[in-house]
Amino acid sequence: MPSAWPVEPAKRFEATLAPPAPYALPSEGLTALETEYHQTRFRSRLEAHWAVYFDHCGIAWDYEPQGYDLGGVWYLPDFWLPQVGMWAEVKPVSLNEREMEKAQRLATASHRAVLLLVGPPAAITYGSREPDLTEEDYCVSNYHDYHVTEGRFFACSGSGAGADLSECGCDDEVTDEAIRAASMRRF
Repeated sequence: MPSAWPVEPAKRFEATLAPPAPYALPSEGLTALETEYHQTRFRSRLEAHWAVYFDHCGIAWDYEPQGYDLGGVWYLPDFWLPQVGMWAEVKPVSLNEREMEKAQRLATASHRAVLLLVGPPAAITYGSREPDLTEEDYCVSNYHDYHVTEGRFFACSGSGAGADLSECGCDDEVTDEAIRAASMRRF
């Protein structure tokens, strides 16, 4: 009997509310689902969920604006965030050594930080690779509208990536609403 779905029900993937970040997913051998949002085709639903989050926080974004040759290593960053002058790399799990090296090369060559957005949008801090070979943790949020008024995100120095935003004092209602909107968005 033919299924009403375009694929077998056992092979069908339905988006569900994402588990809290950080989390681990088996990624080897899996192919991300391309997803369209605001007339942009994303390579994964996770990237599209981040675009929803950015929109709800009022954070301007440009998806995969350009690829770069970083000394023989090709790299296509996921997002450019023009209001804060930062790159953003989205991954379902922590970046491996090769991915971290590419992020650091981009930060050094462009003189701009690379945010490491691991997992779905959550009320946690996110790490970065900085041009001066250091790391920083940021509240990628609407906190005090820093991305609009000061052209930056609030840095939570010493908190460590994955710290709850309330620990930094930078949790707010708009950010919570943006997280809900991103997690509930169905494509």
